[in-house]
Amino acid sequence: MKYASIASHEIRRAEIPFGGKSFPGYLHLPEKRPEGKIPCILTIGGMDTFKEMMHSMYGDDFLKRGLASFAVDGPGQGECCIRHIHIAGTNFMDAGCAALEWMRSQPETDPDRIAVFGVSFGSLPCRCRRG
Repeated sequence: MKYASIASHEIRRAEIPFGGKSFPGYLHLPEKRPEGKIPCILTIGGMDTFKEMMHSMYGDDFLKRGLASFAVDGPGQGECCIRHIHIAGTNFMDAGCAALEWMRSQPETDPDRIAVFGVSFGSLPCRCRRG
């Protein structure tokens, strides 16, 4: 994504291991970062969307409030389609758990302050357990 190289905030591309393959995501970090670890939101769009649609280029509400946001393409979305990662059974929820684990491992994000923002199909309940 060319926008990442010119954005006013840091955008980090991620590849999340998943079932012998990987799915992509973008971690958006706020320009004005609060002290300490940053709360983060996992943003998931519906089946007809892709990760780039989940953030405004200018004036993103999450970033303005000092929150990091991790937008992903889950099974059956965006780049996952060309990687042959399709929606089946519980794999969308499993992908959400994998994304949460990646977010918790980032040095800037607070593993105890993570929320999920989903629209349409992206709002399926998560069954992850933290252990």
